[in-house]
Amino acid sequence: MPVTLRHLFDRIAGTAQTLTQSGMQTFIEGAGVSNSFFMPKASLAAKAFMDKFDDGSGCVSWDKFRKRGMALVPPGLLGQVDAKRIAQEVDARWSQLDSRGRGAVDVKTLSTFIEAQLDKRGANFAGTKAEAGAQVLLHALDDNHDSLLQKDELKGFLLDVCTEAGRP
Repeated sequence: MPVTLRHLFDRIAGTAQTLTQSGMQTFIEGAGVSNSFFMPKASLAAKAFMDKFDDGSGCVSWDKFRKRGMALVPPGLLGQVDAKRIAQEVDARWSQLDSRGRGAVDVKTLSTFIEAQLDKRGANFAGTKAEAGAQVLLHALDDNHDSLLQKDELKGFLLDVCTEAGRP
C-alpha cells in the first residue's frame, strides 16, 4: 500500500504533530543526505521545504501541509491536477524514469532523472539538489523498504495528494 500524505506528515512530525525546520532536517538526514565541507545540504533542503509550506510561523500543521500538498508534485509533471490525469501522466512518463523497464528505480537513476529536469529549468546546483531530492523521495515513498521506487508507490502517493487537495 503506497504511502499517504498523512503518513508522510506523521513520519516527519513525530509526536510534535507539526512540521518544523529542525524536524524536517532530521527526516532529510535520515534519508542519507549528508553535509559536505562547503554545503550544509540537509539544512538547505529543510529550509527549501519550509519555504514552500511555512507561512512564517515556523511550523506547519497537518491542515497547512494537506492544503499545500500539491507543492510535492514535481514541477512540470502536471498542469491541471486531477486523479485521472495523475495516473495517465505517471504511466506515460514512467518509461522516461525507468528506461531499463525493471519496474522500479534506485536512488542513482532517480537522481540522474531529477538532475536532467532541473538542468532543463536552469536550476543552480542541479546535481546537488537532484541527489538530495532523490534520497529524500526514496526515503519518503519506499513503502516496502526495498531501496527502490516502484511506479505504484509514486502513483499511489500522488493520487493521495490529489485526494487530500480535493481534486477528483
